[in-house]
Amino acid sequence: MAQKRLELPSGGWVELKDPNFLRGKDRDALIRQLNGGKNGKIDVNDPDATMDAGLRAVKIMAGIMITAWSLPYEPDPADDGTPRSWVLPSVDYTIMDELLASDVVLIEEELKVAQRVLMPQKPSPDQHADPESPSGPESA
Repeated sequence: MAQKRLELPSGGWVELKDPNFLRGKDRDALIRQLNGGKNGKIDVNDPDATMDAGLRAVKIMAGIMITAWSLPYEPDPADDGTPRSWVLPSVDYTIMDELLASDVVLIEEELKVAQRVLMPQKPSPDQHADPESPSGPESA
């Protein structure tokens, strides 16, 4: 399976799966988060709940996609003061909170490609001007 190595602004790197090799189980894990996890539903009328679900979904996507990384800084200790080490997000997705913001932004940009593979949108005429859109001209 092909991997992509992404150099981070901090000087570290991450290796990401090729999104074209994602599995149904990966899609299921993401959808579960978007629906509130295994034990509940998200109250779509609660902006905090929907934002939390979206943030979790990004971290779950990182857990699906990131296969290795090396970071030139240490994570902050856990809330109880226990030292933390860099584990992959597939082991503990909350570790993503410890990345430098500049690293997170770059990683999230790469995750958008995988998100489009797992959750493609139906083409619409509005997307015609978009070079990445699969839709062609409305009238040919």
